Amino acid sequence: MMREAVLDPQSALILCRSAIFVSSLMIWGASVFRWRLLPAASRMRFEPWMVVTLIIAVGLLLPVQVARIAGAWEDAGNPDLVWDVVMFTSPGNAWALQAVAAMLVTFSFILGWTKATVVSAFFVFVGQSMSGHAAASEGVAGLLRQANDVAHMMAAGAWLGALPFVIGLLSRLERFETRAVLMRYSGEGHVWVAAVLITGLIATFWIFEGIPFDWSVRYQVFWALKVFVTLMMVGLAVRNRYFLVPRLGVGPETLRAIAKATKAEVGLGLAAVTLVAWFGTLEPR
Repeated sequence: MMREAVLDPQSALILCRSAIFVSSLMIWGASVFRWRLLPAASRMRFEPWMVVTLIIAVGLLLPVQVARIAGAWEDAGNPDLVWDVVMFTSPGNAWALQAVAAMLVTFSFILGWTKATVVSAFFVFVGQSMSGHAAASEGVAGLLRQANDVAHMMAAGAWLGALPFVIGLLSRLERFETRAVLMRYSGEGHVWVAAVLITGLIATFWIFEGIPFDWSVRYQVFWALKVFVTLMMVGLAVRNRYFLVPRLGVGPETLRAIAKATKAEVGLGLAAVTLVAWFGTLEPR
C-alpha cells in the first residue's frame, strides 16, 4: 500500500510558483540595475542561486501541473498526459515558454551577457502571464491584461531585485560615483514604484470590476494582505528617500537606519511575491 504523499499537487504548485516568481524577479531586477546603472558591478552572492532556483522550479513545474490537472501524483510522469498538457492547455503552453526562457537566462548569465539576461527574464514574465487570472480574458482584452501583468512584474522586479545592490552600495557611500548611482536609482525607483501601484490597481479592477471587500473569500483576504505589505514597502521607500537621505551627513546612525529599512523592504517584497503565488491559484470570488 502506497504511503500518502507529504505534499499534494496544489501545495507543490504554490511552492513552484513562489520560487519562479522570486527568482525571475530578482534576476530581472539585478540585471536591469547592472545594465542601467552599474555595468562594472560584480555579481552579488544571491544571483547564481536565483538562476539555479529558476531552473529547478521551472523543471518541477510541469510534472506538478500534470499531477494537479490529473488529480494524482501517479500521473505526473505519464508521457501521453504530459504531451497533452504541454500542447493543449494554457498552463502547458505557459510552461513551455518559461522553460525556454529559463534556459536562455541560464546561458546568458553564465556567459555574462547582461542585456540578454534581461530579455530572457522578460520572456519568463510573459510565460507567467499566459496562465492564471491574467489569461482569463480572450482577444484584445486578454492581451491587454497579460501586458499589464508583465508590466507589473517588470516594475516589481526592477524595484525588488535592485535593493541588494543598494544595501551593498551604502557601505561605500563616501565615494562620489556611489552617491551618483544611488541618486540615479532613486530617480528611476520613483518610476518603478509608481508602475507597480498603477498596474496593480488596473489588475484589481480587471479581476473584481472594483475594490474587493468580501473577506469570506480567501483570495480577497490574501489580496488585501499583499496590498498592505506593498504599502508598507512604499512607506519605507518614501521614508528612506525623503526623510533619511537628506540627513545622511548628520551621523552614522542615519546610514544604519537606511540599510535596515532597505533590508526590511526586501523581506516585505518576498512576502508579497509569496502571497501572489498563493492566491493566484485560488478563485477570486
